[in-house]
Amino acid sequence: MVAALSETLSVDEQGAVLALARGDGRASVRLAGEAGARCRAALDALAALDDDARARELAALAATVATPAGVEGVHPGWLRRALENEPAEILGAVSRGAPAALGRAADEILRAREGGPARKVAAAGPAVEE
Repeated sequence: MVAALSETLSVDEQGAVLALARGDGRASVRLAGEAGARCRAALDALAALDDDARARELAALAATVATPAGVEGVHPGWLRRALENEPAEILGAVSRGAPAALGRAADEILRAREGGPARKVAAAGPAVEE
């Protein structure tokens, strides 16, 4: 299914589908025009899947969505803050398929959730929880 989404949706639409699928999907009615129709069709297809298949598809889709340029230069604390509320499936996909800085942040969050030792990065700032 992810291959089909990659072929029929633009990168922006793939990101919108990923974000909307993580919510309740009702926001999709706000998408207009042909792009909205494509996104709604993708959301309907995802909604028809069982929970496990849907989680796998969303994780695979997350791995295909473009990563912003320059993410390697972002402070690790900010990356952890941005990723901390993502489900384990998304973090796993990020850990495997994203640039190293994002992968490390995702790994740290997953280890902390599992009770394992998370790597601490000494830093200051509002996004860093020590």
